[in-house]
Amino acid sequence: FRLSARVESRRVMASENHQVCPRIHLGESYTNAEECPSLEKINQFSMDGYSVFPNVLSQQCVDALNHRLELVLRGEYDTQMKPDKSPKLIKTPMSNDNLNSSKAGNDNDGFKRTEDEDLRRRINSKKALGYSGNTRKKVFQVINIHKSDRLFHELVTNPFLGKLVAKLMNWEEGARLAQDQIWAKPPGAPPLAYHRDSPYFMFKPNDVCTVWIALDDLSSDLGPLQYVKFSHLWGDGRVGSSQNFFQDDGGKALLHSAAERAGIDIRNLEFESMAGVAAGGV
Repeated sequence: FRLSARVESRRVMASENHQVCPRIHLGESYTNAEECPSLEKINQFSMDGYSVFPNVLSQQCVDALNHRLELVLRGEYDTQMKPDKSPKLIKTPMSNDNLNSSKAGNDNDGFKRTEDEDLRRRINSKKALGYSGNTRKKVFQVINIHKSDRLFHELVTNPFLGKLVAKLMNWEEGARLAQDQIWAKPPGAPPLAYHRDSPYFMFKPNDVCTVWIALDDLSSDLGPLQYVKFSHLWGDGRVGSSQNFFQDDGGKALLHSAAERAGIDIRNLEFESMAGVAAGGV
């Protein structure tokens, strides 16, 4: 099961009136925003098109965000406002099992008939986030959860993230939130196609930076995010649509098309997996 929150930021004037809520705890290495990112990180981001910052959020913060997400998925909004988009509400009540249970599964857990017993035991040991008792294999999405939950609002408007984005993108005016998204992948869900985010926003200028935040420890069997090095230097390439987001071929049709249009041999593509990034990494 993989969960990520995404913050889209673009070049606009940043507000200086925001106050940080103490519930968002940054890792010890990120308490001084003036020292992060380093020049080496900025250069690496410019060359590769992405950069990884481990342990930005504390485990305490990650646990609190996962708990708040469980409530939002059940229609409990502490702002009394719905997200712009969310899946069908989960009807099962919250319990201590939802996040931390180590109990074995039972005949009613919805996974008794799975062919992968190791997967079933792993799922039952943690009670997968958002698990409702259904065995659906569909990625679910929440758009703009910051409208529904104050803790997520404090996360996506955190000044450290804004300064980090502005420095990486060389935006002297600062950065502003355009949208946040939750993507959660139940076991067996199809992969999301390789794509660029900027064409979907239709901004002028179209420079967009996506901040991907892991709220779960990522291993290779969880279908973690992958980047294609140097692809940000290609031309416009193929954009696709929301109908192209889930593909049976591993999600590479649009990628191969874009690479060929840029004169890149698809055999020379360099993939970088986020497997190994712990919860709280960015």
